[in-house]
Amino acid sequence: MIPKVIHYCWFGGKALPRSVKKCIRTWKKMCPDYVIKEWNESNFDLDFCPYVREAYDHKFYAFVSDVVRLYALYYEGGIYMDIDVELKKPLDSFLYHVGFCGYESRNELGTAILASEKGTTWVKDNLEVYLHSQFILPDGRKNLLTNVKRLTKYFMAYGLRADNTHQDITHEMTVYPKTVFCPLCWDNKPSQFSDKTVAIHHFEGSWLPEDERLRLKYPKWYTWIYYFYWLPKYEFKTKILRQDVKRK
Repeated sequence: MIPKVIHYCWFGGKALPRSVKKCIRTWKKMCPDYVIKEWNESNFDLDFCPYVREAYDHKFYAFVSDVVRLYALYYEGGIYMDIDVELKKPLDSFLYHVGFCGYESRNELGTAILASEKGTTWVKDNLEVYLHSQFILPDGRKNLLTNVKRLTKYFMAYGLRADNTHQDITHEMTVYPKTVFCPLCWDNKPSQFSDKTVAIHHFEGSWLPEDERLRLKYPKWYTWIYYFYWLPKYEFKTKILRQDVKRK
């Protein structure tokens, strides 16, 4: 069975936001006998692979967590959860699986809740990909391929149907419809709540820069926010910088 451990990541050294603490309280309420383990700079080797070190040095902590969640599941087993996941029901009924996750959209798997027994093949395969990857590409661009796309592609090779249905993929992974773990939509499409909803992924993107969080939370208004708030702010900073250069 999947052990009663909830893993989450918090890199960067800042204090946990109030919204994150609120979500963690729901974990404790719904899973009172689970161990909750935070992964951070003090208990994870940032030189585990070049991908992690490069992502961390460039402050792309979400991509660090992409590797750390797999590391935690492979070496310890348990349930990984993003820090903006709110639990509405206990997770005990899912522990009999070898591994489980759910759809994030109709076509892609979500990684905000990802669970596995210790040492499974699918976790090992996906972790090894990062061991041979670089976050900073040879041309200097950042490798921003998300783990959502990586995991979806991986399981499609084993027969996953991209149709938001309950499926067993090999003997190691059970996939649930979006309504179970991710009823909200990141792009503000209609939600899919039901009596089967166990968790809510809020898509807050706490690790992202403020402008990226606004883009995710308010996609319809982002263009207005960009042109009337962020762009003038950027141009003001650029003007001050040019003045400083001239003085020097």
